[in-house]
Amino acid sequence: VSTQSTWGDPLEKTAMSGLNLSPTRTEYPAMSFVFVEKKGPFYCTAREAWTEFRAVLPEIASRFPVQHVLSLYRCGADDAANVLRAGACIDIPSTTAEAASLPPSVTLEVIPGGLYQVFELRGSYSQLPEAVGQVFAHAADTLHLPMRDDWNREVYVNDPSKVAEEELITHISLPVSE
Repeated sequence: VSTQSTWGDPLEKTAMSGLNLSPTRTEYPAMSFVFVEKKGPFYCTAREAWTEFRAVLPEIASRFPVQHVLSLYRCGADDAANVLRAGACIDIPSTTAEAASLPPSVTLEVIPGGLYQVFELRGSYSQLPEAVGQVFAHAADTLHLPMRDDWNREVYVNDPSKVAEEELITHISLPVSE
């Protein structure tokens, strides 16, 4: 993952403590992504998707190295059209036998790489709905980012079982054109 700062002071903060609205330009590579997908309002689907995925993550991680844990999501015309994928990027050989050994409740797909503007949130995951709203508003109204049609990403940088809640780091990543 290559990064380059493109917007102002990296320490700029909002009223929401821990949200940095000065994004970093990042090129994500294509990755193998194993996930549980849910459609509908995020406030209903996120917990359900993550509960299902966390139940199979130990089994997946015991066989394949986990590179990143993340959500991919697309906002639809209304809440019912929203799509959320809770999952992880893994190192998996591209053989049918290896893919077939995954739990049946998950899907494996290669997600394309691409250019993203990445905003950082430090703190509880409970702040994510408000933080994502602020990021989208700031990206559109202040930064006028040229968005492209691709998945938005939330990359969970550290492990909530190993760090205090206030030390969690989430990268809210918006797909942009060149």
